[in-house]
Amino acid sequence: MAKFSNRVGVLPLLAILIVYSDALTPIFAQEAIQEIKLDRVWRDSTGLFSVQAELVELTPMIAKLRLKEGKVAEVRRESLSKADQDFLIELEKSRSPFEKKSTPLVPPAKPAQLKPSTATESKAVPEHPAPLGLSSAHLPPILPTLKNVIVHSQSTQLGKLESTVQSPPTMPVGEAYLADVYPMSRVSQPLLVDADTKTIAFSCSPSIHASRPLQKSLAYVGPLPKGPFELLVESEDPFTLLDHNPETGQTLATGSVLGELSDRDLILVEGLGEGNLREVSRFRLPVNAGSRTQIATAKLVALNQAVLLYEGVIYSWDLSSGKQLYQSDPARRIFSSISFSEDRKLITIPAEGGVHFANARTGEDLGYLSLGPNFASPTGHAAFDPRENRIAYCNSDLWGTYDYKTQSMQPAETTTVRLAGKLVGWAGPDLLLAGDGVLIKTDLRVPIWVYSASCWPSSCLWNDSVTFIDSREGLRVRTLPMPHAPAKAAIAGLPPIEKLLATDRGTAVQLKLELPEPCPENVKPDILRARMSKKIAQAGWTLAENSELQLVVMIHPGKPFKDSYQPYLPGQFNLERKVVEITPMISRLELRNGNDMVWGIQSQNNRPGYGASPKSLEDYVKEREQALPGYFDNIELPVRIPQKPYTFGLGSSHYNIGVWQDSRRDEHQP
Repeated sequence: MAKFSNRVGVLPLLAILIVYSDALTPIFAQEAIQEIKLDRVWRDSTGLFSVQAELVELTPMIAKLRLKEGKVAEVRRESLSKADQDFLIELEKSRSPFEKKSTPLVPPAKPAQLKPSTATESKAVPEHPAPLGLSSAHLPPILPTLKNVIVHSQSTQLGKLESTVQSPPTMPVGEAYLADVYPMSRVSQPLLVDADTKTIAFSCSPSIHASRPLQKSLAYVGPLPKGPFELLVESEDPFTLLDHNPETGQTLATGSVLGELSDRDLILVEGLGEGNLREVSRFRLPVNAGSRTQIATAKLVALNQAVLLYEGVIYSWDLSSGKQLYQSDPARRIFSSISFSEDRKLITIPAEGGVHFANARTGEDLGYLSLGPNFASPTGHAAFDPRENRIAYCNSDLWGTYDYKTQSMQPAETTTVRLAGKLVGWAGPDLLLAGDGVLIKTDLRVPIWVYSASCWPSSCLWNDSVTFIDSREGLRVRTLPMPHAPAKAAIAGLPPIEKLLATDRGTAVQLKLELPEPCPENVKPDILRARMSKKIAQAGWTLAENSELQLVVMIHPGKPFKDSYQPYLPGQFNLERKVVEITPMISRLELRNGNDMVWGIQSQNNRPGYGASPKSLEDYVKEREQALPGYFDNIELPVRIPQKPYTFGLGSSHYNIGVWQDSRRDEHQP
């Protein structure tokens, strides 16, 4: 055990855990520290104990100190005094990730503090000596708190919106391998640097879920599809590219203090297109203690101006001075992504029941697009079409489009497949790619293909291709056709709409209930029929007693299975589990055309349960076997349901090692 001295004598530093071990991977290499000769007096957080030692190695959690007797001790950083912790942070900050390329224009040792402005803002001296202008930055919160919004409806049109149409470049198809990286790395989206040369930039950094960095942070720039890609940044510290503005030549990145993998610093750099990054300024983000949050969305909307969504709040700062330009109301957090138009002038902000439009540079409220009560803000998302003045929006399995040039919209409708509440973008004039790899044909308004891929978050759609930054089998850049040849062939072979669709607006359906005998006590047939009749009307269908097309509401016993029951008693552990047999009651909805099932969905209460239960064995079994009529309350009927075999799309593909592998569609039928 290392010994620290105080006025009384030599005592152990009780607040510091010291372990003699070489288990942690060094982040600040011993050779680099020896050049600085960091032999100093170190104190603990109480200020009572101190020791003379040399810093020989630094990791996110541990500082290795060589004592006078030659032993090396590992000391937890949070147990050191604040002065020592600040000293280590300053030491880390002096190692800019750009130092091998150029000299930073603004030393990042003491990053300026970016703060949310409030009416009662403290007048404490900022960390950075440069004038920040934060005291005059208080502005009214932007969306969604303004009351004077324009609501799109049949009687009131959305306010006029204008955005310059920009066509993205046509990208070639190919692949490039760059480095071996940890499969769970944080990979940025491809950032378009130059459309003429098809140059992109991207980064790969340690995951936020890692207890400590498992690899270096890397940033590359180069032309598609095969490069060569130049390594611009190789840093021990977490570093991620966020955005590049080709018009201003500026790039936005984020970094953090060593050992804190969440985003802490906002970094403005230049020279990405020339392959010579120059750090212009660095600012500390307003964060909560212990937060591991990463920036959700960020854009450079003008020279020196950044707009980002961070911890549920939209901020806009002038990064040349640190002045805050506007922000959204922290009391109304935004949990989904915000979207920007191609020219970075417009921004969409999902809200309860719709989407707000705002001026990205000023935060001015430009109107509210009402999408109905089924569009919920936590997972809502919108995507701008780079070819036309329109957006697509989705939430789980609900989607639609809005043309803000002609002020016309396709109402939000539920699909027969899940969309993951996220849009990758427009894959063509009438093709939309959703986050679960679902390709939607917007003119037919049905899903036509399902790409089973896990790389959509780190991808970008161009005119006729999609580019992934993939880390599953080493860091790779893959550009593939979108849609690929089999999907194009299937689309070209689509039958006429009257043969393609089983339902559309105005379709006549018969409502039928199939309930067990005797009917469970908690199932009220009249109430169930009334609720489903309302849902039929919401889908735009009509009720008809003699229609061959039937919507069948079923509650029936499922297949018995063995379940595990363990009584939960406070203070008692390792109680014996009992295996019981459960016969679940299934809630199922089917659309039938005569005797053929066209589409169906059912509850998932037919799976074994896990964990302890406070109920008795009898009550537990009774609960697991009871009918669940409330399941139908949460179902939204798709307006358009294709006929078999197109119910769940024309086909599906599995993305694997850089190629589309197509599987037989009938294997995915229910």
